[in-house]
Amino acid sequence: MAKLRPRPPQEELVADPTICELQDRLRAAATSTSDVSPWCMSLLVWSYATLGMNDAALFGRIAELAAPRMMEFKPVELTNVVWALAKGGTVSPLFFEAAAVAVARRASELSASCVCNLLWSLGTALPHLHAPDVPVVASALAQRVTLTAHEAQPKDIARAAWGLGQLEPRAASHTRFGPSGQLCAVSVEGKAFAALAKASRFRLEYFKVTDLHALVCALDRAGVLRCDAGLATTLTHAVATHLTSLDVSQMAQLAGSNFASPQLLAALAELLQSRLAVRCPKIACSLLTSEFFA
Repeated sequence: MAKLRPRPPQEELVADPTICELQDRLRAAATSTSDVSPWCMSLLVWSYATLGMNDAALFGRIAELAAPRMMEFKPVELTNVVWALAKGGTVSPLFFEAAAVAVARRASELSASCVCNLLWSLGTALPHLHAPDVPVVASALAQRVTLTAHEAQPKDIARAAWGLGQLEPRAASHTRFGPSGQLCAVSVEGKAFAALAKASRFRLEYFKVTDLHALVCALDRAGVLRCDAGLATTLTHAVATHLTSLDVSQMAQLAGSNFASPQLLAALAELLQSRLAVRCPKIACSLLTSEFFA
């Protein structure tokens, strides 16, 4: 069902008695045995997450079973189980700590899609990671994404940029890109951001609006757009054509970015005013007179 296109509506799945019985049996089977293969664990939680379904008890049990066996998972299986549990909001520090260690050790085995999705997943699960493991896994994934970014799909590029920004959140400085004002990376993470920027530069028309927004914000926070005026201009034009598809929160993030041009800010101000004026006039007035639009 998770591979059907279009996917079945979630409300139909939840109300279907056959699906409910299947869920009960899966939960009972996972609880009563520890003899579950990595492939089965990965496929099970990936299917749930892909369908937008969640089962805290089942996901918790899979996390418990998978944690001591992370090195047995194939790269795609490892990626899928970490992605699903992160997406499902599973609270299992033991699992995510084990996953971070396994990912760092096996980064060289990961494809472009896997490394990008793992950056997003571990960035999402950051509160559950063991602090000393974060720079280790961030560095390992950054090195791998530098080598594979040119093979990644647009949505994966955006996910990787966002996830790396969460795992390696230092403000842009000479420690990342150097003082030259050009995109000259001097750190492992800086090289990864530069590779992601290069991979996206001539493919922006293929990005969905939410992915484009995530990419722009991540590259801006990383300092890439301060060093690459050409890319900043290109991204400004790309974003400007999709402003009406963004929600108020996304517009506010763009308004607070470092790369936003006066023209982009003017367009954002007009759209925000029209959207907020009716429902939240006080917020609209406060926002539009803030330093963003000064």
